[in-house]
Amino acid sequence: MNWTSAATTIAEDSPPEEPTGLHHVHVEPPAMTNGKKQTEKKVEQTIDSMAKLKTATPILGIDFTQIGKRPRRASTHLVSVGNVLKDHDILSDSSGTNFVTGECCGGGCCMLSVSEMNGAASPGTSTPTPPVPAPENSAFKSLRLKLQPLKSRAKLVGTTPMPVQDRFIYPLGDKVEVYESTCAAHPPTFVKPHPPYNVFSATLHAARQLTKEGAEKPTYHFDLDVTDYPEEIEGVDFRVGGAIGVVAPNYEKTVEEIFNRLEISEKERDVPVILKTNGGRWPTIWGEEEARTLTTTRRELLKWTVDVQSYAPTKQILRVLAEYAKNENEKTILLYLCSRQGQAAFCE
Repeated sequence: MNWTSAATTIAEDSPPEEPTGLHHVHVEPPAMTNGKKQTEKKVEQTIDSMAKLKTATPILGIDFTQIGKRPRRASTHLVSVGNVLKDHDILSDSSGTNFVTGECCGGGCCMLSVSEMNGAASPGTSTPTPPVPAPENSAFKSLRLKLQPLKSRAKLVGTTPMPVQDRFIYPLGDKVEVYESTCAAHPPTFVKPHPPYNVFSATLHAARQLTKEGAEKPTYHFDLDVTDYPEEIEGVDFRVGGAIGVVAPNYEKTVEEIFNRLEISEKERDVPVILKTNGGRWPTIWGEEEARTLTTTRRELLKWTVDVQSYAPTKQILRVLAEYAKNENEKTILLYLCSRQGQAAFCE
């Protein structure tokens, strides 16, 4: 374009004017196509047809008068649980109670069918079996477990498998080795914190509970004497906000009771043995995760490296107990606690 030929003379003090001779484009919405008109016409015809069907006789069992009025369907899981609870005593069965109170254990026990929950036999099979008798001892009764769903061990599903053995104890045999155990006052030498630290036996002067009874997180105050802690270790300074690791031995009476239950003789409890592991930190507590072969005694292991007081038994422990249980009823109950049906009872 030749800008010089298109230029016009404009006075310095004159207001600007809109340029002339330009082309203007007008944008208008396109007209409705015949296809769209035909589609809307079909929709109107369908609505009219449905309205006529509402007054017609139901065909093939479909009540067209309820079209548009059907309630929204709940999830399949919720419907299944509702059916279970309708025919089940939700006040006496643990799984039903957990579901109603919104405390479902998450193990799927409340998702079982009515026949599985009540122990009923499948169609074409034998009649339902009677309830399994509970052990008559104070220890079991103190748990107050609800075993209503338990009827037959053959119907248990999802039972925890036997754990793989990865720890072994062997006799010393002809190997001559002098082993002095410090089990009475100090953990074995293989129980060590992170290098270069060692376990220090501190005297406990006093202990008191800071929280009220029944608190969700009990808190205690302990007075420990660390006056004789080795000073040659650099970087050790006990101050407010610091952290320490505590190795507390199991109560001697509890250790003896476990030995008696396992039928381990007095002599075997303190005889040196060879312990082999396939991996992990145990029994060093703070050591590296690796396979180990070391000399120890059964009393050292049970007193210093096995936690028998802090946590409830796991399903793996119950499964091992069930494997060696001599009483069939007790075996059935242990397997039940390791199964899908017994998930709620196990959580309780």
